[in-house]
Amino acid sequence: MEKENNKKQTAFFVVAALVFIGISIVFFGKILSIIIFSAVLSYLMLPLVSRFEKSCARSVSIFCAFFLILAIILAMIMLLIPSLTNQVSHFVFSLPDYISGVEGVLDRFHF
Repeated sequence: MEKENNKKQTAFFVVAALVFIGISIVFFGKILSIIIFSAVLSYLMLPLVSRFEKSCARSVSIFCAFFLILAIILAMIMLLIPSLTNQVSHFVFSLPDYISGVEGVLDRFHF
């Protein structure tokens, strides 16, 4: 009888925990996603911060790591935007030719 009671209590607590986790995800999903993103970002930056920390204080090394990553992202964006704008303008300029080509293929199949 006691074992059956323990099984019922365990099952109840497992179901209650799963319901609580589900409700937490629904109501606090955005907050949890921010926390998870922050944890992953800090884990990925740890080697860079440790390397900078050998020559300066931890707060300065964290600032330098963020600054370095931000500079790399901005440099990549600045290099990609001119190429992207050229590609989009070329596509928009060539779009009538593409449309007429598709119309020609569809005409062959009598659509």
